[in-house]
Amino acid sequence: FPMAAYVSHDSWQYRGETYDEECDSDSDYYRENEIYSEEEEQEEDYFILDEIVENHLPKTWSDVDEQLVELDRHSREFNKVVNKIQSTLKITVQRVERVQNSFLWGCYLLRKGEYKKRLRKPIREMELFHATSEINVPSIVENNFDWRRTVRAKFGKGVSFSPSAGYANTYCNHKVGDNRALILTRVLVGKCQNGSFEKKIPSDGYDTTLGYGNRVYVKYGDNEYYPEYVAYYQYH
Repeated sequence: FPMAAYVSHDSWQYRGETYDEECDSDSDYYRENEIYSEEEEQEEDYFILDEIVENHLPKTWSDVDEQLVELDRHSREFNKVVNKIQSTLKITVQRVERVQNSFLWGCYLLRKGEYKKRLRKPIREMELFHATSEINVPSIVENNFDWRRTVRAKFGKGVSFSPSAGYANTYCNHKVGDNRALILTRVLVGKCQNGSFEKKIPSDGYDTTLGYGNRVYVKYGDNEYYPEYVAYYQYH
């Protein structure tokens, strides 16, 4: 239909079957289209993410809706996690849970692909520990680690990980209490530099800072890590 018949200098009228709606032609119309455009982009992003996750789920995942799946104490998977912990920290592990958050996993895979494209060489995907209070586990499992909540930042104001469960346990905030969790995490590591307390972000071209001779890895970006297993224990 001829738009000129409906458009004035200040507004235009749209007459539907059940209502009349008047909106400002210079603002509301375009704002509405911008919102639709953003929604379409989000839907497309979620579709791509779902497709990636569906084709790249870990083989160890169970077909359940729960985000935390407790491992059988006699399984190879359970013993692998416990042995990795006990090689540097002699504790009794009460239980181990596998994290099955498909959204976080998909975001991690996208970030991994971004690393490969940017670095143009094989990247390191490390298994590192982060120790925290048991009460923090639900938030981490649901939303991942948040570098903005960093309390101790000796080697940079990001999320700290260590290949040593013993060091991760020692380095964590002493106010976490006796009921603790060691989170075995997949961490993307590209280019590293030495860290310091003043370091808010790595220098250009770097993504990770280090401390104590590679005993600490500090990460600053979202989705550069995926919390894979949670091991619960007590430490006095």
